[in-house]
Amino acid sequence: MDRETLELIVARGHSRVPLHEPGEPNGLRSLLLVKMLLLREQCPPSSDGEANSAAQPRPAGPVLARDVPHTRPLPRFAASLPLYDALNIFQS
Repeated sequence: MDRETLELIVARGHSRVPLHEPGEPNGLRSLLLVKMLLLREQCPPSSDGEANSAAQPRPAGPVLARDVPHTRPLPRFAASLPLYDALNIFQS
C-alpha cells in the first residue's frame, strides 16, 4: 500500500477496510483496522513488536498491509442475522 492509498483510505473515513488476495477482489481474507494502520505509520514497532511512541516517524515510501499485524478475521454470518446483531459482531 503506498502513501497515496493510505491518504485515500483516511479521507474516506472508513474504520475498516477489507483485504483481499492480490488480483482477486472477491477473495476477501480479513479486515484492516484503519486506526491501527495510522498508528503503525506514525509509530513503527520496536524490536519486541509493540508500537514505539518514541520512534521517529516512518520515512515516505510504501506502507505494506502485511506489515500491520492488526487485522481481524472477516466476520461471517447469515444474511438473515438482524442488523444490530451484525453491528455487535463488528464492534467486538
